[in-house]
Amino acid sequence: MQASISPEAFVTDYARAAVRFKANQLSRCPGFRWNEQSDLEQELWAALFAQIRNFDPERASIDTFVECVLSTRVFMLIRERRREKRLLGQYIRSLDQNSETTSD
Repeated sequence: MQASISPEAFVTDYARAAVRFKANQLSRCPGFRWNEQSDLEQELWAALFAQIRNFDPERASIDTFVECVLSTRVFMLIRERRREKRLLGQYIRSLDQNSETTSD
């Protein structure tokens, strides 16, 4: 059975620096704005705390775990933004719905 680790154990100097660095990098990527950095930091912290129960000290150190979780979340944020941009102006329509086109 895995020993429980408090969330405070994950708030290391490394984690603070990594969250700040990755949020700063993201805020300068296409699809993001520079003024979103604090929101991105919150998003990364939330992702980290959501994954704490999956930490296994026998597999990796806390810093390695933090890096893995943050990198995965950064990738997912970029993917979500690209999807929003790609689907701009489109909407989902049921296949059962009749076509609204009329032929003269």
